[in-house]
Amino acid sequence: MLQKLKMNSTFIRILFITTIFIMIFSVNAFAGDKDKNDKDTGSGSTVVTTQSANQVATKAINSMKPILLSFGGVCVFAGVAMIGFKLIFAHNNPDKRISAMSGLLYIGIGAFMLGGCMMVAGFFWGLGQ
Repeated sequence: MLQKLKMNSTFIRILFITTIFIMIFSVNAFAGDKDKNDKDTGSGSTVVTTQSANQVATKAINSMKPILLSFGGVCVFAGVAMIGFKLIFAHNNPDKRISAMSGLLYIGIGAFMLGGCMMVAGFFWGLGQ
């Protein structure tokens, strides 16, 4: 029961941090750019204009995509590096080496799922355009 409670607590923390991360980095998607015809008042304030839902969605995806791609790449690289260190430290123990090599399978599956999610999201994004 305690293990399940710890797992739920960890999941809630990850969900909370991810939500905050998305909210922080997607703020600029909701502020419209100033039209070229608008005069600059010189007051230093940013002009916010109305936008269609399509413009907001496009801006949100374009602002989040490089961040999420970088995050996914760093996670895959960190996983492979950790497996490499496990293999180095377990060079004399065949059981630990087998365990470390099985971790490569999980990293490969995770990277494949990440790419698959991006492909499915791109497909649905293309349908909405």
